[in-house]
Amino acid sequence: MTFVFLVFGLWTTVSYGQLDGLYEFDGGGDGTSWDDAANWEQVLDPNGNPISGNPATPPDIFTSADIPFAGVLIDNSMPGQTARNVNIGTGKRVGSLTISGGSVTLGDPNIGADGSGANLGVLSLYDGTLNAGDDITVGADSVGIMIMSGGAASTGDDFS
Repeated sequence: MTFVFLVFGLWTTVSYGQLDGLYEFDGGGDGTSWDDAANWEQVLDPNGNPISGNPATPPDIFTSADIPFAGVLIDNSMPGQTARNVNIGTGKRVGSLTISGGSVTLGDPNIGADGSGANLGVLSLYDGTLNAGDDITVGADSVGIMIMSGGAASTGDDFS
């Protein structure tokens, strides 16, 4: 009986996992590519404490990401990108994400996430796939713009 409990206990941990922290796009690699780990800086550790340094990989399903940078790109060479919660346009500056191919799965994308309302967020979907596990929010805390002229977007819950 204890063995079954431990197996299910481990399964739950693997399924949900602990948040690995927060990454912020800084363009320090090639300047635009989502999948270039050198374009990201880890700014919070898993416990929410400030940290600084380039991660070994780009965001994944256990990592939240902020995009205070215009010109972030996901294209056909980048299938299977992931992140937990993504804020496009933050208190630091305007942010934009363009999906022109490939695919990205995000927990909650927030387009226009500057709490002060000053910095715009833009998501452009021209081709490829955006899968949101929960909500897609446009105009979360500031002006948000979503442009979709191709590709596919899906949400597990609400589109606001």
